[in-house]
Amino acid sequence: MTAHDIRPGNQTWESVQALYGRESVWDIIVYNFNTTNPLEINWYLGNPDYVGCVLTTGDRKNYRFSSKANPGKIYIPPASWSRGGPIPTPPPPPTWQQIQDAAARASVVRVLRGGPVGAVRFTWGSARIDRAALQGVADLIDAGRISVAWDPEMRAGRAAYDSDSNGFFLSNPNASGAEAEAIIVHEAAHALLDLQGKPMSMLESEGVGYLAQAMYFLDKAEHHLTGSPALRMASEIADGLLYQNKTFGHIERGRLMLAVYQTPLYRSDRNRMANFNGIP
Repeated sequence: MTAHDIRPGNQTWESVQALYGRESVWDIIVYNFNTTNPLEINWYLGNPDYVGCVLTTGDRKNYRFSSKANPGKIYIPPASWSRGGPIPTPPPPPTWQQIQDAAARASVVRVLRGGPVGAVRFTWGSARIDRAALQGVADLIDAGRISVAWDPEMRAGRAAYDSDSNGFFLSNPNASGAEAEAIIVHEAAHALLDLQGKPMSMLESEGVGYLAQAMYFLDKAEHHLTGSPALRMASEIADGLLYQNKTFGHIERGRLMLAVYQTPLYRSDRNRMANFNGIP
């Protein structure tokens, strides 16, 4: 058994297969993971306890080899080995929860590194919410400082960021489409505020989240969010910032905070402080 470092160069399964003269890439895959299930293979590839890949293919369906992988090792079977033969002690197969957690993690990272986040750019107090900052949240996820998990008990179409556990929770691990992705951006804005660790009221923190959500959605879907007072007001302000060259200052912040105050979802939390305590 030979350990192979997947980090140097632009390696693929096919290039490693050719390097070691294996008949099929599946020889190497099965030898490492004892499965041909793509969901399970991607779980092992993305798990830092195994291969630790962080970048995905162009269609964002599979992890790929890169210099960012950590530990970045796979194992090559002996020349005499064939599928069906003995393999190293295989790692335990992932549970359904672990597979869905990995999918949720990939969804959040995909959104935060995608092109549409470039539409999100505003400052709220000392907090700058823009492409670089949101991609920084993706970096923290890759580094293991922020977790991402699927929550099957969460209401459909929802997501949340919890500052106590420094973690995202998604009701749909394969979130896609402007509305679902915009909610992820909303929660990523909360993660940025948590990273700063400065005191902020719930009204302010939700104002930041709703404006980030509305700017992302408006740019991608090309129409306003509808529904709660907070969504409608955030969409109006986002339209002004993106298409009317308007500024964002104390008046706009006040209007958005009032809209959050008027949103029934926050009726019991109107006077609460957000629990942003930093991300270790």
